Amino acid sequence: MNVNKTSSDTAMVVEMVGGWFGFLGLGYLLTGNIFAGIVSLVGWWIVLVITWSTVGALSALIVGVCLIPFQIAVHLGVPVLSGIVLKAQLERRDNK
Repeated sequence: MNVNKTSSDTAMVVEMVGGWFGFLGLGYLLTGNIFAGIVSLVGWWIVLVITWSTVGALSALIVGVCLIPFQIAVHLGVPVLSGIVLKAQLERRDNK
């Protein structure tokens, strides 16, 4: 039982830290869920490019500066949420 808990905790940490550095989905890849991992990874890259490009473009109009705190919250919060969801999925799977 401790091995499964350690695995879910490790996957959660890898998912969160990877997401903070632009590699959301690494936790899913680590647990063998290749499709979800690749979709998360590519989707996160698309989100980051769109949001940071928008903030950058709007910064020329000063409006983008107001969006930076929101973007930082998204950049930090989504990986945490994804890690928590991954851990819950793994624990649910292990308890079956």
